[in-house]
Amino acid sequence: MGLLDDIVPLFADAEQLPRAEVLLVVPLPQFIEKIIANCLHYIQLGGEWLSAMVGRIAREQERAKHMFYRKTFGICIVGLMMCSVCTAKEPGESTGIPGDGLVKNAKAIPEPIEPLKRLPIEPIVCAGHEGRVTAVDISPDGKLVVTAGVNVPTIRFWNADNGVEAQEVRVYDQPSDQSLPSIGVSHIEFTSDGKHVAILKSGNSVRFLDVETGKYLKKNCDVGKIVAFSISSDNTRLVLGRLFGVEIWQFVDCKQIHHLQLDSKQIGPVSQLTFSPDGTLLAAGMWPYDNGLTTSSTAEVLRVWDVESGEQICAFWKNRFGHTMDIAFSPNGKLLAAVNNRGTLVVWDIIKKEQLYKIQVGDKVAYCVAYSPDGTTLATGGNNPSIKLWNVSSGKAIGILVGHTAAVFDLAFSSDGKILASSSADKLLLLWPLKILKRQITQ
Repeated sequence: MGLLDDIVPLFADAEQLPRAEVLLVVPLPQFIEKIIANCLHYIQLGGEWLSAMVGRIAREQERAKHMFYRKTFGICIVGLMMCSVCTAKEPGESTGIPGDGLVKNAKAIPEPIEPLKRLPIEPIVCAGHEGRVTAVDISPDGKLVVTAGVNVPTIRFWNADNGVEAQEVRVYDQPSDQSLPSIGVSHIEFTSDGKHVAILKSGNSVRFLDVETGKYLKKNCDVGKIVAFSISSDNTRLVLGRLFGVEIWQFVDCKQIHHLQLDSKQIGPVSQLTFSPDGTLLAAGMWPYDNGLTTSSTAEVLRVWDVESGEQICAFWKNRFGHTMDIAFSPNGKLLAAVNNRGTLVVWDIIKKEQLYKIQVGDKVAYCVAYSPDGTTLATGGNNPSIKLWNVSSGKAIGILVGHTAAVFDLAFSSDGKILASSSADKLLLLWPLKILKRQITQ
């Protein structure tokens, strides 16, 4: 006798049982059989559902694949149509895309094909700096080269003919000055008579050094924070760049002549300044406007003014082209070259107020650009250690100079056309003999 045999006789009608106890009147084997049957039924239903879902997923994947092929094909067709529209225009003519920077008659220069031809020129190596050498210039008579850098407490003078160090001068007078987070010099420049060197040091001030005595002069032109400067070729004008303004001063008595205010809502701070060789024009390069979200302003980040009147003559390079890293006038003052933080070199005709050509120089960032004294060659340096040389008239690559092992920050040609000086993050100054360079170019 089982437990159920003892319980069932106590009730005449099973319906009198509480609902929770009705199950007890069902024989145990039959109850288990029903449970197993229901489980098998639901397992079968689950299998059928799973099979259906797998089939549906497969169909959806197949459908998505066909849709992807169709969309890709459509995009390719649209792209080919757009390319045909763009290439249908005359070479150098604007495509109509805002900010393309092209003007009518501008030359279409293809990007350089790497590797460029290496020119077999061996430089004179000048070592001695303790940190990155970011600034270099050559005296007007071509006899001295001056260098300085960031985190470098001294500036050094070198003999241009053999690279031997001639003089070392401390940038800071007081030891306390060296407590700045980043001591050093960001720009250095000889005056046209070669007697003085102007230095833009950390802390945003300009100092003037007597080359012969190695002592600093007392001038009060460096009031306030200065981010860039340049001296005219006749030593009569000094231009100082503030964050959002440019000031032209008389160099001798430090009297301000013009203040050129820039709209801080349209462009960023001034980064580069240079006078034309005859001193009549002033060019300034700015960084693009950045409100923290976007650089949507279309204001030109490179401006040219008349020095005498302070009137703006022309403006180039829309904001979207990035940060202006360096600018240079051609020896005749008719062309202006600029490089940016996207590895782009652009050359403009100042007289015609039009762009001649735009080149990708092969660097992610192009730091510097310089014209040769005869105006036939442009040199550029960037995050790659090689120096690129370009034919000014055609915009074609001439070749590269290989010697540095890190980024090239600054370049300077001697006025007599014999030397190209380069400074680098590898702590070296290299002096390249241009007589050999000229032979290589003409071959």
